[in-house]
Amino acid sequence: MDDIKKFAENLVNSRKSYDHEPEHFLYLLERCLQLQQEVFHEDNVSFVSVLEKALDVCLEMGEWQSALEYAERLERILGVYLQNDIGLGLLYKKKGLIQLELGRTEEAKESLLTAKRLLTVTHGWRHDLVQNIRNVLTDLEPDEEATLEHENDLSER
Repeated sequence: MDDIKKFAENLVNSRKSYDHEPEHFLYLLERCLQLQQEVFHEDNVSFVSVLEKALDVCLEMGEWQSALEYAERLERILGVYLQNDIGLGLLYKKKGLIQLELGRTEEAKESLLTAKRLLTVTHGWRHDLVQNIRNVLTDLEPDEEATLEHENDLSER
């Protein structure tokens, strides 16, 4: 068990060594996840770290379907523990952008609205992260801008 944990920690911390070989790095992360599943519960910190790293590598490679699968796994795990956390908000933002890449607009809107809600709690509605999400949502549905402006009027009171 300690060997698998050390392997995972070393792998997560060695991303720069694999900058020119993202496919190989992703293979190693997936192999590490297989080994970890035999020993750890999926909410283990080490397991979650490897999932997050695999998600990031998939995003870098433009592997949208695999990225979405990792995001959904992380959502199931983190959603239990992190109710109003920046990490969960950022995950929903990534998930929404991935869904847009896959042409799943309605699902993307739902994810982005959740991200906006969580990140507004953690950062406030004026923060760049929240504004970026609002801009994406406005681009998806221009009529929503009036709703967003109304939200801002209410939050200033």
